[in-house]
Amino acid sequence: MSKLLSKMQMDMELRGFSPKTVTVYLKGVKKISKFHNLPPENLTYDHVREFLHDAITSRKLSRSYVNSNYSAIKFFFETTLGREWNMVDIPRVKQPSKLPIALTPAQIHALFDSVTNLKHKTMLVVCYSSGLRVGELMNLKVSDIHSDTMRIRVRDGKGLKERYTLLSKSALDLLRIYYKQYHPKDYLFQSFSKANH
Repeated sequence: MSKLLSKMQMDMELRGFSPKTVTVYLKGVKKISKFHNLPPENLTYDHVREFLHDAITSRKLSRSYVNSNYSAIKFFFETTLGREWNMVDIPRVKQPSKLPIALTPAQIHALFDSVTNLKHKTMLVVCYSSGLRVGELMNLKVSDIHSDTMRIRVRDGKGLKERYTLLSKSALDLLRIYYKQYHPKDYLFQSFSKANH
């Protein structure tokens, strides 16, 4: 790794970026460098524009891919190189604004009722009723369930932020049945959590 990329890695780590984001951003800068066969410090706005334009028009890559690389090179320019970033020259790709598909209460109950495995059903109900991401669900510990305040503590959420979310009565009732059968010690959904650690 070049000295500049090592500096970029340190810049991100000092700002508390997650290891995943650090890896993705470093790869993004390497891809643009490789695309133009130039060291990162020699990249210009035109090089970045060409790379992103090719990703959008020729390679037909997703908006999230393009924006991830955009964020990587923006951080590299602004923070690591100390250059100004001109938003007019290199605009971010707009994400389509779509309304989520909303299930009716009857459809939600039918979905829950179709799951017969207690662990899977508990996971589904907790995830849905509390608005958790899958990764957040996998990281739940027994101590994160606060039945007295009807809240769930969420560790290492998006952006490494910690927060509380609501614990519904139906989720709590299922969790009590689940706890009596599985007796989790640390992670709430132990076998799944082990696979992710």
